[in-house]
Amino acid sequence: RIADIGVLDIYGFESFPVNSFEQLCINYANEKLQQHFNQQIFAQEQNIYDREGIKFTRVGYADNQGCIDLIEAKGSGIMSLLSEEGRLPKGTDETFTLKVHQMHGKHDFLKAPKMTKMAKLTRSEAFVIKHFAGDVTYSTSTGFLQKNNDALNPDLLMLVVGSDFAFLKQLFAADAPDAAAGKGGGKKGGAARAPTVASKFVKQLTGLMETLNATSSHFIRCIKPNPEQRPALFDGGSVMEQLRCNGMMDALRLMHLGFPTRCPYEDLSARYRDMMPPIVAQLDSASFCEALLMALDIAREDYQLGITKIFFRAGKLAFLDELRSSEYETMAPAIAEKVRRWLVRKRWRKVCVSAVAVHRLGVRLRCMRAFKRFRRAAIVTLIISMTFLRRARLIKRRNAAARIQALVKGRQAAERYRRMRTSAVRVQAAVRGWVVFRRHAAELKELKRERLRRQAEEVEAMKKAGAEAKARAKEEEKQRLRDRMREIEQKSAAKRQEKAAAHAPGLRTPQAAAAATGSSGSGRDGATAGGGGGGAARPPLVISSDADGQPAVCRARTRLAAYHHVHRIARLRWQCLQPPHHPGRLAAGVGSEAGAEGSHATQH
Repeated sequence: RIADIGVLDIYGFESFPVNSFEQLCINYANEKLQQHFNQQIFAQEQNIYDREGIKFTRVGYADNQGCIDLIEAKGSGIMSLLSEEGRLPKGTDETFTLKVHQMHGKHDFLKAPKMTKMAKLTRSEAFVIKHFAGDVTYSTSTGFLQKNNDALNPDLLMLVVGSDFAFLKQLFAADAPDAAAGKGGGKKGGAARAPTVASKFVKQLTGLMETLNATSSHFIRCIKPNPEQRPALFDGGSVMEQLRCNGMMDALRLMHLGFPTRCPYEDLSARYRDMMPPIVAQLDSASFCEALLMALDIAREDYQLGITKIFFRAGKLAFLDELRSSEYETMAPAIAEKVRRWLVRKRWRKVCVSAVAVHRLGVRLRCMRAFKRFRRAAIVTLIISMTFLRRARLIKRRNAAARIQALVKGRQAAERYRRMRTSAVRVQAAVRGWVVFRRHAAELKELKRERLRRQAEEVEAMKKAGAEAKARAKEEEKQRLRDRMREIEQKSAAKRQEKAAAHAPGLRTPQAAAAATGSSGSGRDGATAGGGGGGAARPPLVISSDADGQPAVCRARTRLAAYHHVHRIARLRWQCLQPPHHPGRLAAGVGSEAGAEGSHATQH
């Protein structure tokens, strides 16, 4: 087998104020190469860690497979739509652009152009693709269809293919079948059937990627330090933008978190075995490498031991080169002592791990035996449940059904018997009642008449008793009123006399005056005869009287009292004729009248 080295030099992503078909092809090639770079650096690197059993922090990276499918998909990709539109008789750049937007309007990596002051492009003039490095606006009005249709004249192509110059003939050997087909079908038909630039570019790029995937790829990233192309001048923003667009930021993060430097155990042991003491040199390759790193006090975080290789952090393998250049005699005793202690600890740890493993193995075996017993018991139980228990369930279900049927039938029979018995009792009662009624019809009629007569008498007696009670109550009420009126008249007469005596004590009637005169004369005589120390006697008061012998003042008062008495009697009689609305109304009226009489007499 002949080993060879191939170098692929390609420019990076392009984005100009006006981007045409050339920029689309270049960016499409960069998308494919960026995908190859991601697979080599990220996917393969992490796959190696997984195969070797290395613990690491996974690093995510952007996958541009969707953008590649948008461009190169057969039948629906942008390249396929461009070639198809170029073969149509009335195909234009505008119809191609509209077809792209119609076909991929909702695609994640395609969007419509934005109207800005610098570029006023519509949906029929441009489309925007979200590349790995950023968004790029492609203006189709720059002649996409014309640049894609780059077919040579079939006659000229046949002439070049038939040339005796081997190099020239080799350049156009791939186009010979198309030239023959175009010559047979005419110029117009040959141009329509000839391959386009887009289809050729996709085919060639696919072959290039197959070659790259079959080889071991190594990458050299070229960074443009400044836009002015001046030496010793670095533009930080431009450099960072290029690193981001190239995917180097994610790659550097993977290198920092991972173990980019690796070396097989055999190579490392063969390189340093002769320099180590015999106690270290007699170890196997993996143990030798582990003992060497331990003896040199390398931090455990700076390396990891895989299945076939040892992995180091970035820049941690330089100490081995320093080991070859240092004085071996000064380091050998310390290395041997550290290796002895490490071997003792390793053997002790191995014994502990073996004991724990034996214990766990015993526990595992006991669990497996218990599981087997449980499994056998489960199988036996399953067989019993599928045979005997099924039969038992069937019998139990049949017995339960029989009991339910017996219960239901018993209840139905009882219900029928109850309905029949009730019907028979009703029929018997009706017949017996009818017979008794026919037998004692006359007696029943007599009893009915007697009952009606008795009820009528009771009603009449109740009415009569009610009328008598009402009359008696009315008579009692009238008697109470008469007694009350008599009492009121007596009290009124007594009050008038008291008031008359209180207001005019010197006025007396002729009878009272005569009686008083006789008593006073005897008194005066006694007093005079007794010695008269009381002074002259007061003469009696003489009251003028009218023809009837009554004093004038007493006669006026008697008339006034008679007037009030008559008025009070008339009012009491009127109240007696009214219905009694309140039990104390009559008494209250009488009291008010008496009070009114007293007040009138006093005022008079």
